[in-house]
Order: sequence, then structure tokens, then C-alpha cells
Amino acid sequence: MATKQLNIKQYVSAINLFGAINELQRIEEISSLVLVDYLNSGEPKNLLCLKSLNNSVVCKVEILQSLICYLNIVQLLIKDSTAELSNSIIEFFSISKSGPNPVWPVLIVDLVGLVNNGSFVNSCSREYLYNLLSASELIINSPIKSKLYLPMIVSNGRSIVSKFNAEKDIDEALQLFIYSCLKSVSVI
Repeated sequence: MATKQLNIKQYVSAINLFGAINELQRIEEISSLVLVDYLNSGEPKNLLCLKSLNNSVVCKVEILQSLICYLNIVQLLIKDSTAELSNSIIEFFSISKSGPNPVWPVLIVDLVGLVNNGSFVNSCSREYLYNLLSASELIINSPIKSKLYLPMIVSNGRSIVSKFNAEKDIDEALQLFIYSCLKSVSVI
């Protein structure tokens, strides 16, 4: 992962350029840098430029699709729109046909507090919470866990997601999420 970072508009230009020549691996690398940039700033507005990406490029790269869906989820969290949130989270996890990507652990850590919120849990079905549990377990057991966690570990922002320094820390946060989901499922 590069240490020198660009601004978000330069990332978008680079993604569109690499998309034009079908360099999907480079787009994935840049997408991870966009995620780190977001984690460093904690500002959802830093992800807004992603919506201007060429759709044909976005369709080819799951991490980009996840970042855009994550932005929508963050915007719903800000609006406190619990009803729409469940559908967006389901959509988020259905995007990745090839398994977890680096955006997954970020979203799940963001959701830890939400699962402890009664109004959110009351709007969720058992099946939905079990799907969140499965996603967490997929991440923890992933053979590419180091790659999935890297953006969170190298970021240095002020949010809780940027405070993790090791894989063990993130695993513990995901296990807390699993515990919270199981506790919530037993209440439903």
C-alpha cells in the first residue's frame, strides 16, 4: 500500500483511467487507498466523488461497489433512518460474490454499536442477524484476513475504526459484534 496519498478527485481520475485500460488489480489497490483516506479523515464527503465513477468500471470491481454502498449506509446512519438501513446492509453483503473485501470489517465495526441499539435490533429479523454473524465469521476465518484488515491498521484517523493496530484487535471487535448479535437474536 502506497504511503503517499492523493486527494479523492485524483483517485477517481486514476480509477477511471485504469478502468479504461481494464487494469482491475490497480483499481482494487487504489480503492483500498480511498478507504484508508476515508478512515483517516472520517468524512463521508470524501467518498462522494466515487459516485461520479464510470458505472462500467464500478460494475467490474467489488470493492468499489462496496465503498459506494458503504457511503449510502453511512448517509442513512447520519439520517438515523433505521428502516432503510437493513435493506442497504443486506445489499452491501450481497455485492461481493467472491467473499469479503476490505470494506466489510469497517462496516461491521461500525455496526457494533448499532446492534446494541434496541430500535435497530427490533427492526431486524433473526435471519438478518444470522447473516451479519456469517459475514463476521467469514472475515475472521478468511485466508486473506491480513489484506482485509490492512486499511484499518494503517489508518490514523480519530474514529474507532482507525484505532486498531493489529489483526488481533480487529478480531476482538468482530467477536464483540458476534456476541452482540447472538445476544440480540436471543431477545428477538
